[in-house]
Amino acid sequence: LYQTNYPEWRSANENYPITWFWHYEPYVMVRTREAPWYDLTFIERYFDKVSHIYHLYKSGFEFWGLPHAYSVHMPHADSSNKLIARYLRIFWTCANQAYKKFTAKIDLMYPANSTYNIGL
Repeated sequence: LYQTNYPEWRSANENYPITWFWHYEPYVMVRTREAPWYDLTFIERYFDKVSHIYHLYKSGFEFWGLPHAYSVHMPHADSSNKLIARYLRIFWTCANQAYKKFTAKIDLMYPANSTYNIGL
C-alpha cells in the first residue's frame, strides 16, 4: 500500500499522475527555489522524508510518475538516532508527537488544501 506502483511505472509510456496518500515517501525532484524546506525538527530522525512529502502535498505540489526516469537509493549505515530509537520507546513516542504537531501546523498554513483529514 505505501509504495510505488511498479507494474504501472514499467508499463507506462507517458508521465502519469500519482495520488498522494498518508505516509507515502516517493523520491521526488523539485526546484529548490520552489519547494518548502525540510523541517529541521526531523533531520536525521523519523518522519524526515514523510514530513517533507506531506508539506509538498499540502502546499499544492503534484506528484507524477516518470516512466523513462528513475533514481537510485544508496544503502547507508543507520544514524545514531535510529539505533537509539530501536531500543527506546520514548524516542519513538516523542518523534510521533513532533510529527503530529508538524502536520497540524502545515494544515493551518494551507487550509484550502486541507481536504485530506488524517484523523490524528
